[in-house]
Amino acid sequence: MIEEFDLKLELKRMNILYVEDEEMIRKTFERSLSRMFGNIFQAENGKVGLEVFQKEHIDLILTDVNMPEMNGLEMSQAIKNINNRVPIIISSAYNDSNFLMQAIDIGIDHYITKPVYMRKFRAKLDEIALNFYNKRILEERETALTLERKLFATVLNSQSAIAMLFTKNDQILFINDAFFQTFGFKDVSDFKSHHSNINALFIDYPELHDAKGWAEIVLQKNIKKVAIIDKHGNKQIFNLEMIRLPEENEADYSITLNNITKLEDAIVQAEASNKAKSKFLANMSHEIRTPMNGIIGFAEVLKKGDLNSQQREFVNIISKSASSLLDIINDILDFSKIESGKLDLENATFNLFEELESVIELFSAKTYEKNIKLISFINPQLPAIVYGDSLRIKQILINLIGNAIKFTPDYGVVRVNINKISESENSIKLLFSVEDTGIGIPQEKQQLIFTPFSQADSSTSRKFGGTGLGLAISTKLIQLMKSSLKLESEVGKGSKFFFEIEFHIENKNVQHEFTGKSKDLNVAVYKSADMNIYEDLLLDYLNAFGLHSKRFSNISELENISFSKTAIFLSTVIDYEILEKLEENRIAKILITDKQFQLSDIEKRHFNEIVYHPLNGSKIYNSLIKYVDEFSQVPLNENFDDEFATLSFAGKKVLVVEDNEVNQQLISFMLEMAEIEVEIADNGKIGVEKFLSAKYDLILMDINMPIMNGLEATSEIIQLERIKNFKHVPIVALTANAIKGDRERFISYGMDDYLSKPIDKNELDRILQTYLK
Repeated sequence: MIEEFDLKLELKRMNILYVEDEEMIRKTFERSLSRMFGNIFQAENGKVGLEVFQKEHIDLILTDVNMPEMNGLEMSQAIKNINNRVPIIISSAYNDSNFLMQAIDIGIDHYITKPVYMRKFRAKLDEIALNFYNKRILEERETALTLERKLFATVLNSQSAIAMLFTKNDQILFINDAFFQTFGFKDVSDFKSHHSNINALFIDYPELHDAKGWAEIVLQKNIKKVAIIDKHGNKQIFNLEMIRLPEENEADYSITLNNITKLEDAIVQAEASNKAKSKFLANMSHEIRTPMNGIIGFAEVLKKGDLNSQQREFVNIISKSASSLLDIINDILDFSKIESGKLDLENATFNLFEELESVIELFSAKTYEKNIKLISFINPQLPAIVYGDSLRIKQILINLIGNAIKFTPDYGVVRVNINKISESENSIKLLFSVEDTGIGIPQEKQQLIFTPFSQADSSTSRKFGGTGLGLAISTKLIQLMKSSLKLESEVGKGSKFFFEIEFHIENKNVQHEFTGKSKDLNVAVYKSADMNIYEDLLLDYLNAFGLHSKRFSNISELENISFSKTAIFLSTVIDYEILEKLEENRIAKILITDKQFQLSDIEKRHFNEIVYHPLNGSKIYNSLIKYVDEFSQVPLNENFDDEFATLSFAGKKVLVVEDNEVNQQLISFMLEMAEIEVEIADNGKIGVEKFLSAKYDLILMDINMPIMNGLEATSEIIQLERIKNFKHVPIVALTANAIKGDRERFISYGMDDYLSKPIDKNELDRILQTYLK
């Protein structure tokens, strides 16, 4: 802020040189001067006065004329030769014209006649002080501006970004050091000798090179990235920021360039990596899904055979396990989600018990191998049909249960509980928990395990395997469901992971419910050694069903149970007298066991039902309900034929172009069940040859095949149809690729539809009904 002019203050700031040879006059006048000026230097003649001026900073000179050695005019001439801007006031009794002309020639600013009148002197000082004030303010401004420019230049030169200031007429006012270091020019002159301004370097925008007002064009087009060739011909990429400066500035525009060449190179490499990854995913999709097609397809075929209950359960486990694995593979191989880094929820109606019990079932073999007891309690009173993302819930549970089993030593226990927290008219909040008796996690490492590719101990991956990715994925999925994954753990005592999820209720009906007279069913539970944990679980389920139960360990205790009953055993180590007694009284005997691969035929004959671990509510319900007189369970294969009934297309002929022998057999079997005549071609080339030699109603075309792939074969068949004027034969892509966009790509090649492997029977029926009607 500029201060206001103050005469007294300005005079006090000034240094005055007073030159007078008469000592009396000098001393007398000095007292008056000291009241006005801050610092007074005295001299008795011009010679001394000149010496003082040369040594000190003098703002004003008051001098007599007639003095020995060097008079006032001679001294003034010498001083003006040194600095002609210093104001000089001559005080003299002389006033003739020659004297005055001489003083004017020297450049004397003021003349005061003796004797000096202070009023006149003060009037002269007023003018001098104002000039001094203006000079001082100007000097301060110039000093501040110089410092500001130096600071501005220092700051901009310290930046790695290129900075430039210029006018509308392309006058460059400032360029920082980064510009010269980047582009190889020595200085502004060197640059200007080659180019009018920086716009001449923009190789992507040649229209800007000679354009007037190019800076405004940059602003209007919102250009944010430019490629520039340096002095040596090297191309570099920059982020550009152009700013229009306020009118009061000397410059009109500022431009900033941030070098992103390495980033752009990294992006190009990342894009190349993504393309390679996409190709890898497509190949892996085909390689994984092709054998999965055989597993799922032939599991479905086996279901149609004459199986006993144990065999049917094993086949169901194979089918469910393969289907769950396929769901996860499909999710991992979803190209769009991998590329975008997003995991979107896909909510749909699902059966809570069927989906979650199938997850537990996946781990039966692993727990048997480690002799781990896998205990799961899914409250039977929960509504069966809810709305949510079942695949994501299963994926979370698979991660948590898999980790629990991995980090639990042999003969340990893993518990899975799913229970209700709260319920409203249309929604229910469930608590999921997975608890183990494993190694536990130190408090200081508990947050680390939720980080991708991290585990609590660096030796964990070597000892137990795994990437450390499962918990990070599960955490993200649960966050998408507006909840959080929590942990309680103690080293040596195990860990408990738990989370809450709210679901919309689609149907409040309970799936497994004993009603009416079925509630009178009473259950006798045989107490077995070392089976307390299973007994407690069984009793929890029976209580949840609302059934009466009692435990017994010998004949007398059994005889004291005076009600109609079903007996449940948790071990094959049983007194045969008890078994005979039960058979005499025609009481159904149900065995729950984890010896699923070791039961002998003799052992099996003693029981009406055998239920294998892991135990769940559906297994208990299905094993009990069939022994209620008023209720009868539908036999497992009663509606089997209806479920897997195949439509008849007698007289139709289908060409299957497929290189995998297992898939050839499976597809042929499924089509022949619909009375379709099938021909096989091992690759696209043979497929084209067969197309020319016979008439087909439909072609199922695999994509990845040797010699000639499905897309090439399809293009050739369509071209032949056009050339020979053949009626078009529908071609359906038959592929294990699961990459998003494949359907559209196949259609663009002229295919009519898309059938993904493993082949879903409903989808196959849709294809057959669509094209073989």
